[in-house]
Amino acid sequence: MYPGVFEYEAPQTRGEVLAILAAEPDAKILAGGQSLLPSMKQRLITPRLLVDIAQVADLAQIEDEGDTVTVGAMLTHADSAINEVLRKEVPMLARASSWVADRQVRRRGTICGALATADPTSDECCATLSLGGTLVAHSIEGVREIPADRFFIDGHKSALEPHELLVAVRFPKRKSGEGWGYDKLGVRGGHSGWAVTGVAAWIQMDAGDIRMARLAISGASHVTTLAQQASQTLTGTDGSEAAIKEAARVAATEIECVEDLNGSAAYKRQLIQVYVRRALTQAITSAQATMRM
Repeated sequence: MYPGVFEYEAPQTRGEVLAILAAEPDAKILAGGQSLLPSMKQRLITPRLLVDIAQVADLAQIEDEGDTVTVGAMLTHADSAINEVLRKEVPMLARASSWVADRQVRRRGTICGALATADPTSDECCATLSLGGTLVAHSIEGVREIPADRFFIDGHKSALEPHELLVAVRFPKRKSGEGWGYDKLGVRGGHSGWAVTGVAAWIQMDAGDIRMARLAISGASHVTTLAQQASQTLTGTDGSEAAIKEAARVAATEIECVEDLNGSAAYKRQLIQVYVRRALTQAITSAQATMRM
């Protein structure tokens, strides 16, 4: 299919982009286009204006800023997956980026584009939520910082306003005692394609106990979401096999699973239990390794 009629602009500066968005609330940002263009071809969306930000300077940078790492709007999945700073300081994001869709999509698509799309099956939405990332939006009115746990409103609906440009996402650096795990069942089997169900786990351990935890679930529900009850169940435990199993059971109970072409709600609940156990096991091993360093 072919998209509807639209106009196209390719501004050179961030200020020009923000001015266009303020004047044209129906405009859509074109970054990698890996979600936007297929939706336009299917006539799921019919924007009057596309604003191509490929020529805007300083949007593809990775900034190492003390306790945080900031990822710019035009950084692709492929570049994220191999970036040495991210692999060291935010390894869960690098892992998630390496499993996005397929090679072609990873070369063209961007992290911030995926986050702005708020696809409930997205690897990077899941990782960003678990990591406690902060999304930075610019508009002619100024700068707004949005915590990840307030950003994903519904399937393909984020807290980003029509006149705002998502310019970056900021992640805290990994610290001693912190561990991470990410695993998923991809639609093509293994880790390939979007997530039928995926789990990102972040934990903080001290003196052998889990002090904090964040479990994010993708694919199983209509929106990427935190399994808050499961995280609370895990907090204060030693991360034993029994504690992990109970957290997985609670997560499968609290997430509102939806039936779709990839499986029934019951099937998704079973997958949540399997992948919570896997991601948490990875996270605990990872946290213990940092404490030995």
